[in-house]
Amino acid sequence: MSSKHYAFDKAKLFPIVKKFFTLADGDAEKEALFDKPQRLFMSENIPMVYLSDGYHFIEAQFTKAAIRDFTKNFKHLKFSQLRDKILYLTKWRMEIRSCNSETCFNSH
Repeated sequence: MSSKHYAFDKAKLFPIVKKFFTLADGDAEKEALFDKPQRLFMSENIPMVYLSDGYHFIEAQFTKAAIRDFTKNFKHLKFSQLRDKILYLTKWRMEIRSCNSETCFNSH
């Protein structure tokens, strides 16, 4: 079995997360953080979906609409087959919630 290696030129998630916390709610610049599409690597998808920029990991959740669009446009693939693939996210947002750091191994 061959190992897969993805080379990303720079961290993409850390600057976005850092700026997200420094800007005030309702700030137009904060909303603009998520306007730019991102290419992220799906490192895991069972039991949690983890996306990575090659430097940091973040837990992700896909909406029912996103899953429905995926199954409609890619009938030959299952969502579980996206592991170890690079995803092109065009519409996304960040939500903050508390978690136990002993059971959650995210970078952010």
